[in-house]
Amino acid sequence: MPASVLQPWQPPLEPEPLLWPGTAWLCDQPGGALRGLVLREDKEGADWTLTRPPPNKPGPAVLRLHSASAGEEGGRPTLRAEYVLPAEGAAEGAAAESGIAELVMADDGRSFEGTLCGPGGEARLWRGARLGVGTGMRRKRRGAKPPQKAAWVHDSYTRRGRLLLAAGDAAAARADALAAIRLCPRAADGWSLLADAAESEGEAAAAAAEVEWLQGWA
Repeated sequence: MPASVLQPWQPPLEPEPLLWPGTAWLCDQPGGALRGLVLREDKEGADWTLTRPPPNKPGPAVLRLHSASAGEEGGRPTLRAEYVLPAEGAAEGAAAESGIAELVMADDGRSFEGTLCGPGGEARLWRGARLGVGTGMRRKRRGAKPPQKAAWVHDSYTRRGRLLLAAGDAAAARADALAAIRLCPRAADGWSLLADAAESEGEAAAAAAEVEWLQGWA
């Protein structure tokens, strides 16, 4: 195989501004109720709501963050707020649960890791991938297919990785995923394989946020 084929064929993923205002985030909570919902800032700027994503009309808020305050942790932006989970079917203003929500943005600004600490002190993890900046959110994927000259190599890595993962060899599948990502960092298949390999090993997969970012709203 020519060495030139194994060189990166796409530019690396660019970072996003390390700012909270005007952003929206596609959330994930493995096994939780927040998966697939969108966190966005209210017009007033101090509160955030978690609702159903477009193109469907957003429904009632699933979670609200009140009196949010921005900060910094190790050079990364943070957000701390009181959260309220509205009681299903209850009158507006009634709350089934409240506590403290803390979010820490990743170094590249494309995702965040967060916790919800309820009255019992238990911290539940969740994460989000950035959808866009500003109020206008068009359906536009940031990812790109592998170039034709590199597609067969990229696809060979991801297909073999899937077979290895199905056979129970997550470490080898992870190696193939990383090889595919080095070749085509803007193709989602490699990141998806990496996320699944990490999940099979019981690890939180930051790669899942990259997949959501590549396939999300720009």
